[in-house]
Amino acid sequence: MISEKNNEQEWDLILYPGKSNLISDIRELWQYRELILLLVKKEFKIMYAQTMLGPVWLLLTPLMSSAVLSLVFGIAAGISTDGIPQFLFYYLGNILWQNFSGCV
Repeated sequence: MISEKNNEQEWDLILYPGKSNLISDIRELWQYRELILLLVKKEFKIMYAQTMLGPVWLLLTPLMSSAVLSLVFGIAAGISTDGIPQFLFYYLGNILWQNFSGCV
């Protein structure tokens, strides 16, 4: 609360940042788990409300692009993946790329 005296302000309460550690942050997240779940569900419904495939599109997109990458780079260009199956190699790379590009 602020009390004004002759255009001077005196503060009754000063808040200082407390020490935050991982355990208290996890406890706080656990307390608000229902709110977080509700917000995630809402965002999920909004994101896929107007699509015919819905959440299947989330899995179908990297599968299709990985298949194309496997055909182009694996079969046509003959690029080696050092013993890793080509589709798995391109699928994991595609998932990582989509996560990175979505975050940025």
